[in-house]
Amino acid sequence: MKKKILTSYLKLAFALLISSSGFAQQGNQKTTSNPAVKNAPTECDYFVSEEDGKKMIEKFEIDFRKKGSPDEVKGLNLEYWLPSCVISSLFNFFNRDENKYFDGVRFYWIVKQSAAQDEENRTSLVIVPTSPVDPPSASFKHTDRWDLTIRDECGSSEYLNMRRTDAERLRKAYGEDFRQTRTIGDVVVGADNDQLSAAYWMDTCVIAALQKVLLQNSTLVDGIIAYNAVYFTKDDISRPYRLYDYQSTLVFVPGKKTGDVLKPDWELLNKFRPKSYDIKAAANHGHLCPQVCD
Repeated sequence: MKKKILTSYLKLAFALLISSSGFAQQGNQKTTSNPAVKNAPTECDYFVSEEDGKKMIEKFEIDFRKKGSPDEVKGLNLEYWLPSCVISSLFNFFNRDENKYFDGVRFYWIVKQSAAQDEENRTSLVIVPTSPVDPPSASFKHTDRWDLTIRDECGSSEYLNMRRTDAERLRKAYGEDFRQTRTIGDVVVGADNDQLSAAYWMDTCVIAALQKVLLQNSTLVDGIIAYNAVYFTKDDISRPYRLYDYQSTLVFVPGKKTGDVLKPDWELLNKFRPKSYDIKAAANHGHLCPQVCD
């Protein structure tokens, strides 16, 4: 009898161990071998409704791009195309056992390396993996890891593996031209357009969810559209980790690119939302700089 009870306990323990391993298992789970983040949440709140997502994108066009006005900021792009190979590069990087410690990626807005001052298509993104800050604080949560190399499945993606010196130069140009940063010497001390975020952080669980959508819908979509957007409600407690109520962010929607035309598919992420959420369509929630810049 005792032997049967012991065997049952061992089977239960083994089942629990298996169910909790591998961050890619459900696409909305986050696991880590790092003791510093052992109490991290196990469910990733990465959804925003189609209605809210479109309002956020429209608000960015009006408030920051000033689309259609005499003061339109034409060099500030409204969207960025991330082909499937970018997402799979990130997913495969984090899914390796030796990389379980790392917790996500930070997207920095930059000025394109080839962009002249008078070009309308001037801004882009650069992606760098991060590791968790121990212990985390309100402003310090994720350390940029420029020392890491992500195997680029695209061959040569503009978003991946940029040298830190180049990235900092292009980030600085973005800050000066669009955020209107103020400096003392080489140190940034503020920005006149500070509500235009400098960076967006994404958790590994979001990458896993996006990868799953792309793999299971490869005939419908071939990448992710990252839309510039801005929060449109003043008091949204479900969206912490930002400094301003109406601060810019990114909204990620599966899509297909035909020539230069991007077509979003807002329905696909619905299949992968946590059961407690309904009518959710796009990935959005992350940590913004300012407030979480490291």
